[in-house]
Order: sequence, then structure tokens, then C-alpha cells
Amino acid sequence: MTPPTLIELWRTAPYLHDGSAATLREILTSRNVADQHGKTSHLNDDQIRDLVEYLLSL
Repeated sequence: MTPPTLIELWRTAPYLHDGSAATLREILTSRNVADQHGKTSHLNDDQIRDLVEYLLSL
């Protein structure tokens, strides 16, 4: 199985396999227990915001 692309990620909300995450920020914070969706637990709010903006720009 090929992983989904990040290109035009902004078009594919809601996120996760069941559509339970409305935003990318939600995935990277409250839905990322034990860093399962990337190591983001060490990032501060500004870094999370920058990462979300970057992902949405692809």
C-alpha cells in the first residue's frame, strides 16, 4: 500500500483514517499520543503553527 501524498493536503480535511481530526494542528497535538504521527511533542506552539503552515503550502 502506498502512503498518501502530502501534496494539496489542505484539500483532504478531515484527517486520519476515520475523519476524526478536523485540523492538522489537532493531529500534531492532541491526536499525536506517543508521537505516533511524527515526533512533535517537543515542539512549542510557534513551531507547531509553522509546521502546519508548511504542510498546507505543499
